[in-house]
Amino acid sequence: MSAASFKLPLGLVIAVLVMAGVLLLPLPADLPVAGHRMLAILAFAVMVWITEAVSYEASAIMITSLMAFLLGTAPSLQDPTHLIGSSPAISMALTGFSNPALALVAGALFIAAAMTHTGLDRRIALVTLSRVGTSTRRILLGAIAVTILLSLVVPSATARSACVVPIMMGVIAAFGVDKRSNIAAGIMIVVAQGTSIWNVGIQTAAAQNLLTVGFMDKMLGQRVSWIDWLIAGAPWALIMSAVLLFLVLKLLPPETDSIPGGKEAVAQSLVDIGPMTGPQKRLLTVSVMLLLAWATEGRLHSFDTTSTTYAGLVFLLLPGIGVMTWKDVQSRIPWGTVIVFGVGISLGTALLTTQAGQWLGAAVVALTGLDQV
Repeated sequence: MSAASFKLPLGLVIAVLVMAGVLLLPLPADLPVAGHRMLAILAFAVMVWITEAVSYEASAIMITSLMAFLLGTAPSLQDPTHLIGSSPAISMALTGFSNPALALVAGALFIAAAMTHTGLDRRIALVTLSRVGTSTRRILLGAIAVTILLSLVVPSATARSACVVPIMMGVIAAFGVDKRSNIAAGIMIVVAQGTSIWNVGIQTAAAQNLLTVGFMDKMLGQRVSWIDWLIAGAPWALIMSAVLLFLVLKLLPPETDSIPGGKEAVAQSLVDIGPMTGPQKRLLTVSVMLLLAWATEGRLHSFDTTSTTYAGLVFLLLPGIGVMTWKDVQSRIPWGTVIVFGVGISLGTALLTTQAGQWLGAAVVALTGLDQV
């Protein structure tokens, strides 16, 4: 085997050097050794992610291993005369996998898989487009409406994009629009940016929101309910959607105000997929029930979002009643994403447990002068 085959990615080498550099820095008096080492691991993780030297899944395993050995050989915060030990350290590195936030992320991915498996997401998108009309402005508005509706029932930005983009490409082709035209570019930009905007507006629209809620619950001792997030985030998302539509129309003015045959093309697509199936009806019923449960958390009942989501999954997976089997699901779930988020939660938890997060936050506030504002 040639020496070239053993060559490490440059980004990985840089990440290791950065981690070593942090470890060699003088230990601040108010920062425990374990916290110092966690900051070094954080620097390694950031560099690996920025350079994309290895896959996110591989980086998650590396971070877990580093936490096990570097924290395991660090003095305990409770008794500095003893080491933390590899067993408690690896437990800390894996604590994210028992976190309700990760369970909710996994549950959201299951619902997204059910949507793509049954084709309900495609039906929702087509029905929405059939209602908006055929002018270019209405089509762009329809694209935003599709992203909003799917954000409510498909808790995965990746799954929503995977559904909407092919539909919009089909609409562009059916309309006979040039793929290099402003209309086509505008549609695709609206879909991509609209998805990102509504990731912020709806709590269950993106996995990072669920993780943030978990951290807020741990750090502040107060859970942000689904409806509270909607009240705070939806107005901003609506304003940004309007700004997005204005900018697209301003910077990419459509070549024509209307697209002949547009409504007919969407109607034909609806005919092609046929009437609503039993699994789609059951999935829609469960989705609506979940929305009601999420929206009334803390008001009509005390069940958290994770618990109600898993109750919905029970119905979706029940033999004879549900809409999918495990075999249908396992190939549609990005398990690597679950691993990465689990390790991400562990990383954040360890930063707080070792007081590295608090020390870093205080340092940032002091350096930026935020404490003087």
